[in-house]
Amino acid sequence: MGPIERRRNRPRRERTGEPSRVSRAGGLDPASIRANRRRLERKQRIARRRAAALGVLTFCVALVAVLAVLSLDSESGLTEGLDPQPAPESAGASEDRSAAGAVETRAGARDLGLAGTAYASLSQQLPGIAPESVEYAQVSLTDPNRAAVWFPVPAREGRDRQAVFFLERSDEGWGLKRSVLAGDEEFPRDLRTLLTEEPQDLVRPVFSREAFGPENPSDGPEELAVRHLSLITDTDRKSWRTESVESEDDLHVVRVVRAAGEDGGVAGKARVYVRGSGDEARVVGVEPGGGEGLTSAELAGFPGSLVPEGEAVRASEPRFSGTEPVYDGGARNELEERGVEQAVEVVERYPGIVGFYALDLRDGSGFGVRPDEEFFSASTIKVAVMAAVYRKIDAGELEYSDELTTTDEDWAAGAGWLRWETPGAKATVEDALWLMMTESDNVATNVLTRAVGGPEYVNEVIRDLGAKDTELFWKLTSERAAVPELDNNTTPRDMTTLLSGIYNGEGFKDFSRREMVDLMGQNNLEYWLEGGLPPEVKAANKGGWLDGSYNDVGIVRYEESPYALAIYTMNGPVIEEGQGVLSEVSEAVWLARSGETKEEFGGEKSRDAGEDSPAPDAAEKNRSSGRD
Repeated sequence: MGPIERRRNRPRRERTGEPSRVSRAGGLDPASIRANRRRLERKQRIARRRAAALGVLTFCVALVAVLAVLSLDSESGLTEGLDPQPAPESAGASEDRSAAGAVETRAGARDLGLAGTAYASLSQQLPGIAPESVEYAQVSLTDPNRAAVWFPVPAREGRDRQAVFFLERSDEGWGLKRSVLAGDEEFPRDLRTLLTEEPQDLVRPVFSREAFGPENPSDGPEELAVRHLSLITDTDRKSWRTESVESEDDLHVVRVVRAAGEDGGVAGKARVYVRGSGDEARVVGVEPGGGEGLTSAELAGFPGSLVPEGEAVRASEPRFSGTEPVYDGGARNELEERGVEQAVEVVERYPGIVGFYALDLRDGSGFGVRPDEEFFSASTIKVAVMAAVYRKIDAGELEYSDELTTTDEDWAAGAGWLRWETPGAKATVEDALWLMMTESDNVATNVLTRAVGGPEYVNEVIRDLGAKDTELFWKLTSERAAVPELDNNTTPRDMTTLLSGIYNGEGFKDFSRREMVDLMGQNNLEYWLEGGLPPEVKAANKGGWLDGSYNDVGIVRYEESPYALAIYTMNGPVIEEGQGVLSEVSEAVWLARSGETKEEFGGEKSRDAGEDSPAPDAAEKNRSSGRD
């Protein structure tokens, strides 16, 4: 890629002469991904790895596990010919994989069952989802300790959508690993890149919607079951045959076997659950033939004669903090009350969830509404990736001129043009930074993440800057998870902490500090935050949005009192209706901090607010860090 034009006379970083230590291995390092999951485990305070037993105990546990697997294979036996998942090298590896992916929901650590675990997470974030509304549940035919549960979520622009949760079973029960919002994705390939670690028989249904209904109006539950299995396992339909059907009214359990070879021997069994008849018939559940986890909790309405009774999934209300303003470090005494009231009014009338936090970059005081609520970060997480890159530059481990090459695993839809040339697109570190922060290029973000060492290193920098509730969970794409805890996430307070660290140069050389603020100042995509400021006042910002979540964060370069502002939303309307709240909150915060409306300020002030204010000295930083 050729050089990208920038502002004239931009300072350039001199090379240190040291060789670059950028890893150009394809894709994100698997070790980094595993470490990322371990942090998620600690964050959610769930089952931790147990100490490996020694001597005879180890031998006994291993022997029991082997016997259990052999018994399971003999009963369900569907691994032959169905591209099974590779077995872990040891019991310890299996424990690590299970524990790393599990998530403790806000409902508690006890085993809530398959549907209950997914619902406990979803219901805390999205109102109006009934606990009995499971649309589809499947225990993997190749790994009975993996499963998926689908819930319908509100349609958008006339398209039905589902929150799809992928779970893993450990000694503590079912735990969440990943989730996606499916049904209206513009780029299915983008969604697939987030699910490469899940059993493919759980992934294929997401992209094979035709597999759930009958091919012909005359098809009965037997034909529907066989067709569904052949599609989700990518096998020949003729290799499956119906063994038996049990029915009560329009509820059916179809037992299906898969033949192995010409001798007609049985390679495996599966149970397929069908609701309805004729054109209305739909597959609602699948599990191995031995019965590996589906109950009446996942299959609402199915009687005890067809499925085991499961613990009822309890309805719960979303848990969002209230709209009472939060003040820190004496901010209450310094703010214009009418601005605070205006901000609260904007938050309360928005048809979704809004949270924000404004942090004074000189004395550390701040205020906000829902400052510690967890939100989807969307592209605002690129601020953290930028900080990680400059840490590597300051350490001499990266240079602006180092050339990066994109891989298949870097590919993502969404903003930016590198996706049209990936894999194989080339960009220098400097150009990739510019594309990430000014064009919001997702591929540039992913290749930079890989260059610094993966999400693990980015999250280390996040923690070092003082943000405790922010995480780069996975790659940047145009798709998102069903809930923030299984996606890139942050809080308004955390993001202003990151911005403060950048502005005040915490752990950065002065050159890098200024470069980061300058890069954010060149952002030409989002003007939401600046839309709430007087024209004379500029902001160095980074916005981002994903399906009902519209966010903007930045440094407001108000020379008398510069401040960091982070505004996040969730469960909002379409972007045309939802984005305006960001400017409204920004305008209210400006009024609260300056004591003047935009119009009042414009009539009295005449200055160039675009100059970057120098960072305060150490004695001036964060003079007050206590909370009211």
